Amino acid sequence: MQKLLEDLLRRQSGLRLVELQSFSAPLSLPDAQQAPSVLYRHGLRLTLEGGYFDLLAYLQAVQASGWQLHWNSLDYRVGEAGPGKASIRLELYTLSRHAGWLGV
Repeated sequence: MQKLLEDLLRRQSGLRLVELQSFSAPLSLPDAQQAPSVLYRHGLRLTLEGGYFDLLAYLQAVQASGWQLHWNSLDYRVGEAGPGKASIRLELYTLSRHAGWLGV
C-alpha cells in the first residue's frame, strides 16, 4: 500500500510528501454466534503540501487504483503561504484478517 501511494504521489508534481507514518491496530468485532472475530486496520497517515487540484487528482488516482482503501480523515489548511502550499493531512487504511498483511 505504501509503495502504491508513493508511486501515485510521484505523478502529482504539485504535491510534496512531508511525512509518512504507518499504523496497524486490531479491531474486535462481536459475533453473536461465534467467538469474536478480529480484523486488523492497516493504514498510512500522509502529510502533504500542495494545491487543491493536485490533491483532488491524487485522491482520484488512489480511488481508481483498484485497492479497497477507506478514508478516515482529511484535513486541508491554507496558511499564509497561499493555496499552492496548503498543508494536507490524510489518513487511509484497509482491513485484513492478518496482523502483518501489507507490511505496513
